Amino acid sequence: MNSLPVAAVFVLVIFQSPAGYEQAEYLKPKSGLTEIPSDLPENVKLINLEGNFISEIKHDLFSKQYHCAILKLPENELSSIEKGAFRNMYRLHTLILWVNKLKVIRSDMFTGLSSLKCLALDLNLIEHLPDRVFSELHRLQKLQLSGNLLSVITPDLFDGITSLKNLYLFGNKFTTLPAGVLSHMTERLFVTLGDPRTDKDTPLSKSTDTQVTWA
Repeated sequence: MNSLPVAAVFVLVIFQSPAGYEQAEYLKPKSGLTEIPSDLPENVKLINLEGNFISEIKHDLFSKQYHCAILKLPENELSSIEKGAFRNMYRLHTLILWVNKLKVIRSDMFTGLSSLKCLALDLNLIEHLPDRVFSELHRLQKLQLSGNLLSVITPDLFDGITSLKNLYLFGNKFTTLPAGVLSHMTERLFVTLGDPRTDKDTPLSKSTDTQVTWA
């Protein structure tokens, strides 16, 4: 990550909706931040902290951001997310965490994210995912796990989520999806298994009971 000092950028855009309700964007990318600011607006709809040096998300930092729909924290130094860090963000539909240093993913990280539709964990250092780790994300439609260090996908990993439409898995160590791992999905699912520059997404039938293997 570029260690050169970068001029701080801060933009707070506020406008009034017809009903008089404040909506806002909190944009502070590439600002040299080492931690998440403690003065985030309560009514913010989008938070962008991309390209900083933030290493952890503590459990109380987003406790009042009930209305936030999009949270972007890519290209930081994230290695720790405390239990219940997003517990009050029940309107969040997009969580971007790619290009960080996350090694451990736990289900309690996602407590409260009942509206989440997109979770991007690409290009971290994840070696293992516990069974049912995404089970609280009932509305999840897009899951990005590419470019990690996963060596195996267990049959029960995706239990609890049924609405996936896009699953990105390329750039890991495993080369096999176990039989039935996606059989409970209710939507037509496209899975990216190989290099996206040369391979097309693979449509997998929700009823497939065969093992999927690729080179």
